[in-house]
Amino acid sequence: MFELYNGFILVDMAPFYQLVTEELRIPFDKSLFAKYQENNKEELKKLDEKLEDAEQNLGETEISDALLAKAEFFTKIGDKVNFFF
Repeated sequence: MFELYNGFILVDMAPFYQLVTEELRIPFDKSLFAKYQENNKEELKKLDEKLEDAEQNLGETEISDALLAKAEFFTKIGDKVNFFF
């Protein structure tokens, strides 16, 4: 179980953490989840800024790279709902 929690901590897997705690019926730490969500929000903001910059100042390749980075982020944190943004 400790290894599972370490995996969540390493990449702030808020969506996956919520799913796993529900499915396995293990204790859900609201403060830890809030920390994960805040870290995810900050990273998503950076990715959105990068995408916006690419759309306004760069070309199609950079836009594609920014979209791919955003999709990889959602995959990394286990967010299957937003993966298909």
